[in-house]
Formats: sequence, C-alpha cells, structure tokens
Amino acid sequence: MELIIQRIIKIKYPHFIKYFFTMILLIVLIVPAKLYPYKIVGYKEKIMIKDLDMKYSALMDTGAGLCTLHAYGIRMKRRNNKLYVRFYTSNKKGQRLRIEKRVVNIVSIRSSNGLIERRFVIYLTISLAKISRKVQVTLTNRIRMSTRILIGRNFLKGLFLVDSSRKNIT
Repeated sequence: MELIIQRIIKIKYPHFIKYFFTMILLIVLIVPAKLYPYKIVGYKEKIMIKDLDMKYSALMDTGAGLCTLHAYGIRMKRRNNKLYVRFYTSNKKGQRLRIEKRVVNIVSIRSSNGLIERRFVIYLTISLAKISRKVQVTLTNRIRMSTRILIGRNFLKGLFLVDSSRKNIT
C-alpha cells in the first residue's frame, strides 16, 4: 500500500511535493528566528562591565527599571561645573577598583526593604551573551546581597527574555 502511494505522488505531484517540503523547511528553520529575536538568559548570569574590566555574577531583575552596581565609599565632586562621583566597587572574586565617573542623574529608588534611597546614576557598558549596551546604572552598597550587580529592564528590554528556572545559560 505504501509503495502505491509513493508511486502516485511521484507520478502526479512531483513539483508539489518539492514545493511543500521546501516551504515546511523554511517555516521550521527561518521563520522562528525572525519572530523570536530574543536571547534567553537565566535569572543569574555572568556579565562583564567593560568600563571597569571586571566580571560579575549578576541577577536579572525584571522588576528594576535601572541596573544597580555595588558601590561603597561614595563621594561627590564638582569639576568644571559638572557633578562627578568617586567610589569603590568589588566583585565576589575580591577584585577592588576605585572609579570616578560623571553623574548623569540622581534618582529616588524604593529598595526591596521598602525604604526610599537617593542614588547617583552613571553610564556603564555592560556585556551579556556577546551583546554590549551602554546603560544607566545606579550606585548603592550591596555588600549584604547575594550578587553585586542587578541587571534591570533598561539593559534587558528588546533583546533578552529571562528564564526564571535556569541560571548561567549564556
């Protein structure tokens, strides 16, 4: 029976079969890449801050509008009528840096404990899964937190989907 069906298809519809399988192949392989342009990341990933040349284990925080970096010893300076901030930062590996960056904004943030905190905002270039973005980052002391940096929606938006059941998948 199967042999008869194959002969009928070969004789009557050879071009249709080629066309049909070509279309199926295009739909399966090409269309999803166009419709699904997002890179999937876990809730915790390794990132690189290019400006600092430091690697961090970062928490993807879809509830945070801006990224947040661990900073301590924060001091404000005025130079040439512009506001600068000098601070120290460290990662879990013990790397410690003293940084000075221009302040682009000062924002009020409600932290996870419910308190409102005023934070300096600077620009940093962050890389995740071979994608780099220059984004605004707030500064706060995260020494008691599990990760030294939070990646907020300003970095994730339009490029990444977070799989909350997985970590370190990039």
